Amino acid sequence: MALGNIANFTSIDDLSQMGSPIHRIHPSCKVIVCTIFITIVMSFSSDKISPLMPFFLYPIVIASLGKIPLGKIIKMVLPALPFILLVAIFNPLFDRKPVFYLGSFTVTHGMLSFLSIIMRSFLTLFSVLLLVATTGIYNIGYVLQSFKLPSIFVTQLVFLHRYIFVLTEETITMKRAVLSRSPYGKHPDLITFGHMISSLITRSIDTSTRIYTAMLARGFNGKIELQKKFVMAKKEIAFSIAWIVFFISARVWNIPEALGTFVLGLTK
Repeated sequence: MALGNIANFTSIDDLSQMGSPIHRIHPSCKVIVCTIFITIVMSFSSDKISPLMPFFLYPIVIASLGKIPLGKIIKMVLPALPFILLVAIFNPLFDRKPVFYLGSFTVTHGMLSFLSIIMRSFLTLFSVLLLVATTGIYNIGYVLQSFKLPSIFVTQLVFLHRYIFVLTEETITMKRAVLSRSPYGKHPDLITFGHMISSLITRSIDTSTRIYTAMLARGFNGKIELQKKFVMAKKEIAFSIAWIVFFISARVWNIPEALGTFVLGLTK
């Protein structure tokens, strides 16, 4: 992963400290809305493309009202793109069932499923990153605790978010050191890269041991108590209901197709 991508990822904590209207909404509302959004987006069949288009409105509106730079969130999503492509790339090769024709070009079911997987993956990742950027991982942990999720799950989630930054900072330091010692700033070869990975694992184990020992010395008992109090206002309930109604409507009706039919009817 490039240093720039790691820097973009670690900056999500700074984004969660902003004071936009979206940031001030009750964390439970945002978690529920995001969960329903992801569930509905993933419920579409693999050959649906146009019904997914209205769902791009949600991340665009949330990012705009939350003053979250879209470019920064997109850069955070890009590292996952190769894995998404690895999942979807074989669909056009093996699923060649014709769906429709564009002139002499045949659009197959595999092509549609390829685009659908990319769109759904992008929407879900985008929405999760926006949730973290506008809520903060500790507020999300508080919501999950209030929903009575297993404490071990909440603890692991909070620790993963907190200490992955320690790992990424160590990675940045190691890569910078290697590049500074390489002629002409060349990237390390496979042997050097293997040594870097083994050293990183060893350092990670040593660091995690020290951190855990320090936590035990301070009375850690396996649970994180996120003691925060939030008051839910009526406008925040309306915010949640409005988005949920929109998601359900977009799932039941093909809005782009309906708009297209309406516009064609006006032109006749």
